[in-house]
Amino acid sequence: ITTYMKNVGAATDWSKMSKKENDDCEWREVKISDLFEFVQKEKHNSKVSCPFISCSGHNNGVSKYVNYYEYDGVYMTVATDGSLNGTCFVQNGKFAVASNVIVLKLQDEYNYLGHAMFQLSFMLTFQINMKYSYSYKCNRERLMNETIDYVPFCKDPKTGNKIIDVSGLQYIYIYIEHLELL
Repeated sequence: ITTYMKNVGAATDWSKMSKKENDDCEWREVKISDLFEFVQKEKHNSKVSCPFISCSGHNNGVSKYVNYYEYDGVYMTVATDGSLNGTCFVQNGKFAVASNVIVLKLQDEYNYLGHAMFQLSFMLTFQINMKYSYSYKCNRERLMNETIDYVPFCKDPKTGNKIIDVSGLQYIYIYIEHLELL
């Protein structure tokens, strides 16, 4: 998948694939710090096993199960070490993380994007995974200054304000279909 993203994905303008002819959407870059906030750990004991997220690329980043949790809810985890540096996963529920994993939460004004976290994590992984390496690690400061390209902002029919159009994120499914054809 990574090779495909390097060779084909970067040269493709995915925003043109789902944009309607007559919509009021504008596609723009959004800084991670404008969408997400960094969340500190808060350790709690648990009577049930909770996933422990590390820089693993398998099983949604889960490397083992532990008897405590540090987060409870819907969050995005970002690996900051190893060959999977910059890889993002969505976690839902109670979990704990290794010291080399950054945890992000949607800012309150973007809570309506909660069900689009998978698309956002995929887009962010696509854009930053190949940028970082063993010698140039992803860290909190660098991550918060990253951008997600081609985020659709459309007019909210109720308020008239420009909001992120979750339905516009469907173009990511077109991208996934291309990956499945390989």
